[in-house]
Amino acid sequence: MAGTPDTEVLNADSRTGRKARYEAVVDLVEERTSGSRPASVSKMDVLGRLHLRGIGADGMDTALDAALEHGDLLEVLGPDGRPHLVRNRLEDLRAFVTQEADRENPRTDIIGDLNQRIERMQGRR
Repeated sequence: MAGTPDTEVLNADSRTGRKARYEAVVDLVEERTSGSRPASVSKMDVLGRLHLRGIGADGMDTALDAALEHGDLLEVLGPDGRPHLVRNRLEDLRAFVTQEADRENPRTDIIGDLNQRIERMQGRR
């Protein structure tokens, strides 16, 4: 992937390293959920792919936690019942809700929670 920092930078214990790991996590979720792909990606898939890119376990966990805390990503219960990640943006949340609503047995609690989040993001609440 063009523009991907090398392993040394990704694992550096510096501001540059932390920023590179953070961006790698957010970019990977973007990559795995864009276009015609599902609106969420399994957390384990993301962690596995980050490992393949050379990011150590501590760095992955810290970067993922930071992306969740800063609101760039949202952890949701995926269709397989396991933790999934979705970009915390209106279009991505809407896509996840639509995908969930189209399931044979949609999980109305998740749809309701995300619809409330969407409304708050739009300033309705």
